[in-house]
Amino acid sequence: MQSEMHVTGFPAYSDQREHVGQLIGAALQAADPEAAVRRHLSLQPDGVRVGQRVFPLTLKSKLYVIALGKAAPAMVRAACDVLGARLEAGIATALTSKPTRLPDRVQPEQVVGLLLSDVVGNDPASIASGPTVTRASRHGTGRQMLERYGCWDPAPQAVRQALSRSIARPRVSPSPHNLVIARNEDMLHAVAHQARAIGFPTKILTARMQGEAFTVGERLGTHLASAPRPICLLAGGETTVTIRQGGRGGRNQELALGSALALDGQPRCALVALASDGIDGPTDAAGAWVDGETVARARALGLNPREAAQAHDSYPLLDQLGALLRTGPTGTNLTDLVIGLAYS
Repeated sequence: MQSEMHVTGFPAYSDQREHVGQLIGAALQAADPEAAVRRHLSLQPDGVRVGQRVFPLTLKSKLYVIALGKAAPAMVRAACDVLGARLEAGIATALTSKPTRLPDRVQPEQVVGLLLSDVVGNDPASIASGPTVTRASRHGTGRQMLERYGCWDPAPQAVRQALSRSIARPRVSPSPHNLVIARNEDMLHAVAHQARAIGFPTKILTARMQGEAFTVGERLGTHLASAPRPICLLAGGETTVTIRQGGRGGRNQELALGSALALDGQPRCALVALASDGIDGPTDAAGAWVDGETVARARALGLNPREAAQAHDSYPLLDQLGALLRTGPTGTNLTDLVIGLAYS
């Protein structure tokens, strides 16, 4: 069913629910880990293609797949399907805390990492704590510590010579090859494409959204309220919540509550804040959906949105308003997404 178009030719506010559903659907489709693996991994006659690079295989070569994190089941399923009979064995686990650095454990074998980025900036060393990234050399840190505390010159000559000597270590394995196959930017571009198809002029504000969730939400809400209409504003990244007292909620719920306060009284506008993994804090919600009437509806029920935000207790208030988004675990994680819609 096609959305109703406003008489001006722009999307109609009455179709807001349908529009939000389409945009969230586009985001989660872009974050699909199984599809991402299939796009970047293939079996060639002479080897395995990972992105633009081919790793040669011989008849004696053995391929093993290890998948870590929330997307592990989907990623290992796709890899097994692509590699077929050439695959020796595979394992998937959702555990990612303090992972072993694979290059250190499997040398001299080649390690190839297909990564879904759950961090702002997409640094492979930070994604899931970098299990497929080699450790940086620590040569020189001994001398640096002695110099920092004024102990270098008084140290025995033998110690200074030893700490100044270059350590030549034989290269025992090829360097790991890491390829980020899905990131927050992919979601943003997919949502932008869908928003334009619906009829919204669209702007991606940032893929590096960071800072205190409530403050970021206020700023995004203010930006949306003052933007020329109609408009779809998008932001991606990951905010933080500095807990000062107990409460129940998540960073996306707190961001949405900040936006609701900034949008208070603004007609025909809405903002959605969503965790792409479907889990926002220790709650059953993925985020929240607010508009210019959210604060007024809360006050009509005797609730105080600002006090709830200050207590980091956004979940109960948003739940009473029916403003929580519940997707369930999505099996992926490309950090968070904010969608702002203002209608003419």
